[in-house]
Amino acid sequence: MAHLPRTTPIIVGVGEVKNKSLHVNDAIEPAELMVSAIRKSFKDTGANENDVRSAIDGLLVVPPWTWPYVDLPGVISKKLGFSPRHSQLGVHGGHQPNEWCDEAARRVSAEESKAVIITGGLLHHVFAACGKAGKIPPPGWAEPDPEKQPIRVGDLSAREQNIGTKHSIGLPIHIYPMYENSLRAYTRQSFEKNTFESSQLYEAFDKVSSQKDYSWRSGEVPRDAREIGTVTKKNRMICSPYLLLMNAFNAVNLAAACLITSVEQAEKLGIPEEKWVYILGGAATHEREHFWERSNFHSSPAMEQALDAALEVSGVTKDEIDAFDIYSKVQSVQLVTFGFDGNDPTDKKWHIPERARPGKRRRAFSSTRRMSSSQPRKGKDVYPKKNPLPGIAIGEAWGTPFEEVAQGAAFIETYTVEYSRDGQPSIGLIVGRLKNSGHRFLANHGDELTLQKLADPTWEPIYQQGRVSGTGDGRNLFFLSAESKI
Repeated sequence: MAHLPRTTPIIVGVGEVKNKSLHVNDAIEPAELMVSAIRKSFKDTGANENDVRSAIDGLLVVPPWTWPYVDLPGVISKKLGFSPRHSQLGVHGGHQPNEWCDEAARRVSAEESKAVIITGGLLHHVFAACGKAGKIPPPGWAEPDPEKQPIRVGDLSAREQNIGTKHSIGLPIHIYPMYENSLRAYTRQSFEKNTFESSQLYEAFDKVSSQKDYSWRSGEVPRDAREIGTVTKKNRMICSPYLLLMNAFNAVNLAAACLITSVEQAEKLGIPEEKWVYILGGAATHEREHFWERSNFHSSPAMEQALDAALEVSGVTKDEIDAFDIYSKVQSVQLVTFGFDGNDPTDKKWHIPERARPGKRRRAFSSTRRMSSSQPRKGKDVYPKKNPLPGIAIGEAWGTPFEEVAQGAAFIETYTVEYSRDGQPSIGLIVGRLKNSGHRFLANHGDELTLQKLADPTWEPIYQQGRVSGTGDGRNLFFLSAESKI
């Protein structure tokens, strides 16, 4: 393309793989599944695959939760027969694939890399099957890192032990419902309407998912809103207000890869322009790591700032976007991010290039903060040289005053109730504020009546008054006032 900077970063190939088998003998290890996805990304370029592989000098990997390798980038490189000058293993989290995409684009634009592969995968499904069969480690898998342990879904003991875990709080299934409940109360929405909107949203998601070849739900009958929003034996309440079908489904075996290079290198490799997707820009920042230090639970300053900054550095307005890729474990992320009424997602991120390639939608935006397009940046200028945002969202650096041991009159800021497998409420998980100081605290329910009121969908617990007191073992208990229990 005439007058385009030769180092302009573009996505030129994507690959996705899926392994639905539960047989132990079919248990493909994470590195091998990622290698298969990378090979598919080479083929997707339409160029000579050996030439493409020879051009790779960068490898960025999103680690799998289930199998800690000593050197995963090294294992992948050896299997593919190349030696990248730069290789790096990222961190667990849904943000990592797009942050890697932004990083790769910067490296290519700065001529630090000629071509970069990004890859990652989720393999909970087969790992669980091997565990049930007593086959851990699975046959033929590489030796795990002896200094690390696999991270199992729902295992709070594997997390950093802190004031949150003392109160049985710390998993995504706990934190996201707290945001949902806070947002519902902030917008004065009823429980019934909130559940209806969540069900409608996931009905739409499942309809799309069932139509995508590499989706775990591909070819299956889409679930409707009534099924998603109704409590049954197969759709029990997990943490209010989210039923099982409203939670992230991690029991999958999926991997994906993306190849990023420059316009100049793509031309040398003979990659046709119809494969090019221009990366316009990206931005990243984070909430405070400890949820109890965040400013509130009805908004996400980090998400809002990152979305705005990504649009600004890309030179695009929201009205110019033709397709949105909304990554989320649960409904609340959509709501706090976009105001909709209604640890590895790598496989989802690379649907966007398909939508942004020439002849399809022109511009696509990922809710994890990246813009891509069938057209280059306006003015055909160079890619931004740095992330426009600080590591912690602006205004969030100091956190919220917090008391580990709380005593006195208080009220509920947000909450959720965790349910047992028999469908009964088991524990109240509470974020509260002391009335006198406004300082925040964490607590569990103090008595059975408080737990039952928290679980009552006809009653709003947020801002309800009560008292909090310490137990002596590092926990706090919250008791609703007599008036609130009526």
